[in-house]
Amino acid sequence: MITIHRTILATCLTALATLPASAALLYTQGHGDLGIAYDAGSWDLHIHLHEFAVVGGIPLATDTEYQPNEITIAVPNPSVPRPAGSSFSPIGIEAGQPMWFLPQTQDVNKPFFGFATEELTPGDWTGNVALKLTGISGTGVSAGGFLALWETDGFGQKTFNWTSADGLDSSDVLDLIPGTHAHFSMAFTKAGTYDITVEARATHVDGDEIVGSATYSFEVVPVPEPATTFIGMACIGIATLRRNRRQVRR
Repeated sequence: MITIHRTILATCLTALATLPASAALLYTQGHGDLGIAYDAGSWDLHIHLHEFAVVGGIPLATDTEYQPNEITIAVPNPSVPRPAGSSFSPIGIEAGQPMWFLPQTQDVNKPFFGFATEELTPGDWTGNVALKLTGISGTGVSAGGFLALWETDGFGQKTFNWTSADGLDSSDVLDLIPGTHAHFSMAFTKAGTYDITVEARATHVDGDEIVGSATYSFEVVPVPEPATTFIGMACIGIATLRRNRRQVRR
C-alpha cells in the first residue's frame, strides 16, 4: 500500500510540475476571494477558496489558499443580454448585446468570487487598500472583449470601479477597507481568456507605502482540456496539501 501511495504521489507531482502555465486548476463553483494579506513588509496577493468550492471538478474539503497562477476562475454560460439603461453603459457594449458575468449575489452555478482584506489588521493602516486595474490581456480581449466591475447598493444605484472599455487609467480603482470582505458584479463581453493585473497600494501606520501586484486569470465559457481535467481530478488532494501553505482564516 505504501509503495502504491508513493507511486501515485510521484506521478502526480511530476505531472503537475510539467503542465504548462496555462494548465491551472479550474475554479467553477462556490465561494472564493482575491485575498490581500501583509507579511514581512510586503503584500501577499493570493486566491482564497472556501470549503466546498469546486476546483478541478472536486469540492474542497477545507479552506485553501493558492497563488494567483495556480487557479483559473471560470465564467460559464449562459450569456445574458446587457440590460437597457444608461447606468450599464460603462460595460462598453450596447443594450441587448451578450455578456457573461459573475454576480454580486451568489449563483450556485458560478464562482462566488469576492475581495477580502480580512487578514489585515485595520489599525495597522492609515486608509483603504487601493486595488488598481493596471493591465488586461488574453484571447477575450484580443477578440474585442471588455471587463467591468461594479457594485449595486440597496437602492439599485451602480458604482463602476473597473471599466476597460474606455482604457485603463487612474479611475480604475477599487477601494477596500482593511479587515473586510465584499462582493461585486463582474462582466465580460466576449468569450475567451482574460488575464488581469492588479496593483495593491496602501500606507502602513509606520509611514511606509506598501505596493505590490499580481495577475489573475478568468476564462469565459471554459472548455478544459482532457489531460488537464484528468490530472486535476486525480491529484487535487495532493495539490491542495502542497498549496495550503499557512492556516487560513474563515
